[in-house]
Amino acid sequence: MNTFQIIFTPTSAAELARMPKELQLQILGEFRSLPERSCRLLSA
Repeated sequence: MNTFQIIFTPTSAAELARMPKELQLQILGEFRSLPERSCRLLSA
């Protein structure tokens, strides 16, 4: 499995911090499936 890294800028981290906690968790949870999706797209 390839390593997948997401880097937040100070600005984007501050924007995320201003959101309700549930929304933060939902957004961050979406990143979990990104490596799987990118691998499927590359192999298609």
